[in-house]
Amino acid sequence: MYTRAAARRSSPVAQTDSGAEMPTRSARTIWKGALQTGTGQVELTSSQLGTFDVSFPKRISETAGGSTSPEELIAAAHSACYSMALSGALASSGAVINELDISADVTLGPDPSDGQFKLTGIVLKVRADVSGVDADEFAEIALQAKSNCPVSKALAGVDIHLEATLVDA
Repeated sequence: MYTRAAARRSSPVAQTDSGAEMPTRSARTIWKGALQTGTGQVELTSSQLGTFDVSFPKRISETAGGSTSPEELIAAAHSACYSMALSGALASSGAVINELDISADVTLGPDPSDGQFKLTGIVLKVRADVSGVDADEFAEIALQAKSNCPVSKALAGVDIHLEATLVDA
């Protein structure tokens, strides 16, 4: 039988610089029915922020119709994680961050290798109101943050395109 406690014991324990154990975050999905006609609900169990509907027809539709999708959840995770990575990198360089507006667009498409689906690309768009760095420094820091972002690392098999714009201060 699989349990959360067993999973934690068998996984390496990540720690902060101070030695504190890093938390594990969880979500779960309950799915009922076949792929084309079934539906599911994704629950954000760690934060208890909500439960969201998912369905395959809405996943591949132009409009989400009140449902989320794995791609939208990945986009949310990626934009949040990258904003933290970029904020940390900019602060380390001495920059002053007024605002980072970061979006992630995640695309699902056919996988020609097996006829199934795969993530075909991610576009991270950054609009930064930052002082203390010039455009070239900002571009270098933004690219480095993309390389150091844990979600970018997890998605290394997907082409991730970065569009970073420094707003004129």
